[in-house]
Amino acid sequence: MGEQMMKKQRGVFAIEMAFVLSFLIVLLLFLTDLSRQVLLRGELDQLSYNLVTIVKERSRLQVSQKHVSQQELKRLLKVTDKLRQTDEMTRAYSLRMTSLVEGRVADFTFKATGSPRAPTFDKASFTRLVAKPKEGKALPLYRVAVSETISSPFSMFLGGKNGQVTIESASVMVGR
Repeated sequence: MGEQMMKKQRGVFAIEMAFVLSFLIVLLLFLTDLSRQVLLRGELDQLSYNLVTIVKERSRLQVSQKHVSQQELKRLLKVTDKLRQTDEMTRAYSLRMTSLVEGRVADFTFKATGSPRAPTFDKASFTRLVAKPKEGKALPLYRVAVSETISSPFSMFLGGKNGQVTIESASVMVGR
């Protein structure tokens, strides 16, 4: 009777081990996917900060006007391609460049071919960031947002749709 119980226990152990290993494999895949998204978010944070610094300091680069333009967005795309090590054919990111100078908002967007949406922009919250000096003009404010859409098998748990998750980063800087 003791031998029959031992044989039954081996079967139970094998079944439990299959469940535990399956759970651990799924957990490991989820954590790998999550860490890939966190690394991409870090890259986009650094990229948006570098780009907004370029926009802010462009007066030193022979651009005399404070307002941003569509032409500057094209130049910024070239810089972004070099930083991301991509070209026009392999762009997977979307870019939005915004300026607030003397109460006027200028907003320009580049949306990648495969990207479902461009980076978001809330004009009301952006205009609230400007400091109102007692004397003189308000300082210009610049914002650059970058977003990239990547595939994720766990997108339904991470707020994505159709197996895709959009990672977005924006940086804001006061001009001179």
